[in-house]
Amino acid sequence: MKVKDDPNTALMEKCWAKAAELSIKFLSADQAVEVVQMVGPRFAQRRKFDTAAELYLNLDLIKEAIDVFIQGEEWNKAKRVAKEMEPRYEDYVDQKYKEQLKNQGKVDSLVGVDVMAALDLYAEKGQWDKCLETASKQNFKILHKYVALYATHLIKEGAALKALQLYIQHGAPPNPQNFNIYKRLFLDLINLPDTDGPESYRI
Repeated sequence: MKVKDDPNTALMEKCWAKAAELSIKFLSADQAVEVVQMVGPRFAQRRKFDTAAELYLNLDLIKEAIDVFIQGEEWNKAKRVAKEMEPRYEDYVDQKYKEQLKNQGKVDSLVGVDVMAALDLYAEKGQWDKCLETASKQNFKILHKYVALYATHLIKEGAALKALQLYIQHGAPPNPQNFNIYKRLFLDLINLPDTDGPESYRI
């Protein structure tokens, strides 16, 4: 069976729906699946995600129904189908949602779903103020992970004084993994020009 496009979209959609309905009623399960897998994507292409999902669900094609809702960014519907019909797909829906938010750069929305992924994305984009502000709302350990990343970035950029200010503001915990940062910061600071007088070391 080949499905060809027709300019008369509404008529074609009725034909596809009828073909799927008849196949579900009168054909074997395998044949019905074949028909639905042929017309389902056609409905999805025309943004008829509910129709496509309903066809899939009639044949217990749960993953396909979830995927078509994901394609249409109908996250609540995808989540509901997973929760009510196949709970093992709940994590799958969450993961896809996170990926989409990340790909679209919607970091503020991502914070509510996966804060660590959001913090990593802020860091990747160089949005350090937002990153540290969000990290400070988590806990001390998470905050200082990103303080260390930012300090390392600043040191590489030759901005040792800015890195020092960062530790003055947030504190310098005695974490062994930070000692190399402190050592490099110290060396960079004492090698700054015009820092040989005592006034340079007042904080």
